[in-house]
Amino acid sequence: MKKIIKKLISLLGYKISKKKKFFDFNAHSIDFVLDVGAHKGQFINKVREAGFIGKIISFEPQEDIHKELEKLIKDDAKCTLHPRCAIGEKNKLETLNILSETQCSSILNPNKELFNLDKNIKKIGTEECEVFSLDYIIDNYYTITENTYLKIDTQGYDKNVLDGFKKNIKKIKFIQIEAGLYKLYENEEHYEYFINLFKSIDYELWDIKPFAFNKSGRLVQFDLIFKNKIFNNNI
Repeated sequence: MKKIIKKLISLLGYKISKKKKFFDFNAHSIDFVLDVGAHKGQFINKVREAGFIGKIISFEPQEDIHKELEKLIKDDAKCTLHPRCAIGEKNKLETLNILSETQCSSILNPNKELFNLDKNIKKIGTEECEVFSLDYIIDNYYTITENTYLKIDTQGYDKNVLDGFKKNIKKIKFIQIEAGLYKLYENEEHYEYFINLFKSIDYELWDIKPFAFNKSGRLVQFDLIFKNKIFNNNI
């Protein structure tokens, strides 16, 4: 019966294909993942569902969320939650804006576009948190491999994270960042900035994954995945 259905669909000019994985970590020999802005482990779950069984290091600055995430990943022996901190351009102390939708909390101040996107989002408080550059973290705590995948989701603070990673950035095979067509936070950079930045350091745009749209249907935010051209001998 399945063969008959497939043949009928083919005659109509269509074809059946499996749903594309978020990212094929195994095909690219990824063995180490850095998860900057882990929130409640959404990316961890996505990575595991995609078949990745290697080591994950996660970073989350919100105090309550950090405690919750620690409980959520306790059974994943290869997932490590770094002590609570934010990742940025340099080591310092910062104020984190906590929003009712905690996945939107950021060191940057939200603007009216964010609140217009979702009327349920409210600022509910602030927290002080330590900030460390990713270069400092790598140099002092972890050893990255040539098959490392870096994911950054810091609600408009992605540029700052990259500014604090200039020493080691060329060692990473894939880097995923969050970008948008317009700003939701003060001092946030548009997607064009990241396209040009990665081009200037010899990375190529590998994939675009839309995930947020406004009420009129316009695309607002999406993930951009870049690949280091040094590794292009194994596409």
